[in-house]
Amino acid sequence: ILLRLAPDPAAFCGRLVMPLLKYHELTGNADAFELCQFFTALIVQRSGVFNPDGSFNDALAYRSGHFHTRLGTLDALARFGVFTGDAALIAFVEKSYAWAVTQCTAFGWTPGDMKEQAYEHETCSLVDLIATGITLAQSGYTKYWGVVERYIRNHLAESQLLEMDWVKETDDRSMDVPGRITYENIAQRTRGAFAGYSAPNDFCCNVNHGRGHTNDLQICCLGSGTRGLYMGWSNTVTEKKGTVSVNFLLNRGSAWLDVDSYLPHEGKLVLHIHKDIQRLQVRIPEWAGYAKVTFKRERDGETIAAGKGSEPSRWVNECFLLLGAVEAGETITIEFPLSKRKTIETAIGEQFETEWQGDDVIGITPQGTSHPFYSGRKVYEQAPLREGEYRRLEKELVW
Repeated sequence: ILLRLAPDPAAFCGRLVMPLLKYHELTGNADAFELCQFFTALIVQRSGVFNPDGSFNDALAYRSGHFHTRLGTLDALARFGVFTGDAALIAFVEKSYAWAVTQCTAFGWTPGDMKEQAYEHETCSLVDLIATGITLAQSGYTKYWGVVERYIRNHLAESQLLEMDWVKETDDRSMDVPGRITYENIAQRTRGAFAGYSAPNDFCCNVNHGRGHTNDLQICCLGSGTRGLYMGWSNTVTEKKGTVSVNFLLNRGSAWLDVDSYLPHEGKLVLHIHKDIQRLQVRIPEWAGYAKVTFKRERDGETIAAGKGSEPSRWVNECFLLLGAVEAGETITIEFPLSKRKTIETAIGEQFETEWQGDDVIGITPQGTSHPFYSGRKVYEQAPLREGEYRRLEKELVW
């Protein structure tokens, strides 16, 4: 008998590779490592979870190609591939990941599965997509830095519940059903949570497919969404063997440098260098037009160097502008033209006209109805700035 929630290998073995690997990393436990090897071989060589072309097996016994378990499995396999130096395993992950991306919108909405739960996107799946993309990008598939940044800037950011004026609530428990239903101060208590099953254009997914209106909040998606924010934050600026890389064009403070991002309002980055860096590289979006990228390095009010993206020797790893050695005290300004465009994004046969400025979605048609996504985003000719200190919290935490 084929059950709707059959114990398929991805759900019950593939995703276990991640916690087992972490346990091995922390304790050196040999049994955990051996299980990682066995589960990996099961998924890749015997399970049939992934088809030869990388697509997801959509048979009912395989949960109809359930995205969260498949993408979570790919995330685990990618990390195990990095840990063991297994290039073939990483290539296996990339083939399937490349297929999965084609089933999602460019801004990060993912199907629930390939059949009856197709409309049930989970923030969990999106964060699996983000985490796997980062591991692949770090492994040399650098095109995924831009793919992941679009996911972070758009559907992940929109999925976090911050505007609460549309939420109905009471200020007491008189209407509560203990253990089942609560109305008291719902807005205050749920602010910051992440959507459980969002539509491409709305926090609430109420469609005439599958189970119809499904959960708007789920605890698993709350935890995953928080992890997604951390994955973006912790990988914006990275260092390896003397090379500091700015991978995401997000505002970020670090020990090496601070990134002031003027996107999506202006095609401009300002880097404040805190330490001498042997080799600095900055990812430039593929839509920027490399020949039109310019940079200027200044210290003590004087220009040290300036350059253009038209210099071939300035580019490494396909999309990184190489600035070379830089010194503490420098301010580096990088500028490039913004891309303004429209795309047609398809989510399980439904089409959405999507308006972009840079990597940010600034409008979507049709608009959502309950709590619309992308309808309140504003862009300006000049980026609105505010004063702040990136490391204030770190300083406050010093005992």
